[in-house]
Amino acid sequence: MLIAPCTANTLSDIVHGRSNNMVLVTLLAARCPVMICPTMDGEMIRHPAVQQNLKHAREMGYTVLDPDVGYLASGLHDQGRLPETERIIEVAYETLKRSRLGGPLAGRRVLVTAGPTREFLDPVRFLSNPSSGKMGLAMADAAFALGGDVILLRGPGVGDASERMAEVLEFSDAESLMALVKRFADADVVVMAAAVSDFRPAETSTQKIKKDSNDPEEVLHLKLVRNPDILRWLGEQKRDAEKTTKQLHPQVLIGFAMESENLIPYAEKKLAEKNVDWICANLIASGKSGFETDQNHITLIGNEAKKEFQGEKRVIAKQILREIFS
Repeated sequence: MLIAPCTANTLSDIVHGRSNNMVLVTLLAARCPVMICPTMDGEMIRHPAVQQNLKHAREMGYTVLDPDVGYLASGLHDQGRLPETERIIEVAYETLKRSRLGGPLAGRRVLVTAGPTREFLDPVRFLSNPSSGKMGLAMADAAFALGGDVILLRGPGVGDASERMAEVLEFSDAESLMALVKRFADADVVVMAAAVSDFRPAETSTQKIKKDSNDPEEVLHLKLVRNPDILRWLGEQKRDAEKTTKQLHPQVLIGFAMESENLIPYAEKKLAEKNVDWICANLIASGKSGFETDQNHITLIGNEAKKEFQGEKRVIAKQILREIFS
């Protein structure tokens, strides 16, 4: 939260815990880093009461950016001028960076998968699903915000990833995703948000499959075979508490389950059978949540916990990770 400019009056209200306007109410409820840019006349900034309030604000954990020297509203040239926007952004970035060091995922490597796989029948056709990867991207951003060093594996058609990712790699089908997951399987936290095809064509044609223009009753039979179950494989390889050392955290596996019916029973079965720690379960609801939307309605299921989250994906992603790692 950034307060710029921050007057002497607002500064006094802040350090004394007043809540007589929306800014102060929001500040009192804030669970994020707070940065204050005191801006006032030079004589005011040097007043003992203001100096005491600035000292108190710093002791309360707020970041205080000292004002610049320059021409003020009074016409005087003195300290008290609001710093340039570039400087404010620079200090805000450093403040956020420092706050990550105390986050619940600080010091942990987090692997996040996002988006669909494409299983090609021929060079122009494939089996896939409508996943946009938005939930996976939201989980990656949330993991970073909570202190994690994030590796993002991104499927076809997924939007641009944040520059804050430690590494961003792309996959096309389940096979290429499996290869990347194996490469980073020792991550402290794995978030399998990718929508992986359960089946692929038994054979892939090197040329486009042509229809018989002389046979209007022609039927094309496709033989499908199972793809590897990546989440199950991760569960089998999971580093549990017995394998943990002072340098390694117990590994946490978070899976996703999208269903069209019987959401909770299917999700609980997936949780148990695949040896994961948490399942984020949601129903297919066209236009309201799930695929291709910015909204989601997720039931977070653990071995002894269950909680619902509803709202924008970028918001509930952070809520979910806080719930898991708080």
